[in-house]
Amino acid sequence: MKKMWKFRKDSRAVSPVIATILMVAITVVLAAVLYVMVSGYGGGDTQTPTGSFTMADNKGGGTYWLKLGPMTPTTNWDACKLSMTDGSSTVLSSSLEASTEQNITALSLLITPIDLAGDDKISSGDYILLELTDEGSYTFTLIFTETGGSIDSIDVSY
Repeated sequence: MKKMWKFRKDSRAVSPVIATILMVAITVVLAAVLYVMVSGYGGGDTQTPTGSFTMADNKGGGTYWLKLGPMTPTTNWDACKLSMTDGSSTVLSSSLEASTEQNITALSLLITPIDLAGDDKISSGDYILLELTDEGSYTFTLIFTETGGSIDSIDVSY
């Protein structure tokens, strides 16, 4: 039987020093890639915060307090909008600003975010003051502006 290949006696392998340098370089590059993936530098993804309305407190005469629970991560009022639906139409407020009234004429609604801590961040116990003039059923949704994602919704009937 004939050999299909022959060993060359004069061929040499890679130098041990160069082989060591290559292995170290590959290890450093892999470690850097893993670090970037784990620490989030590669993504830039923004996620919608988690939070909730804890209750809709009817104060009478079309006035409601939409009380909020804690928001994770901490979120500023102006990073959110309030969507209001009356079954036939949906209206989106401009960015919410703590203690600043917004008159939504399409739904005859006045909204005022109340920041109890005064730090312009949504905290547990803060609420949105609603003043409705038209009777009906409404769904209010707190929306994170950057992602357009819904944080929570609550139904109110007047």
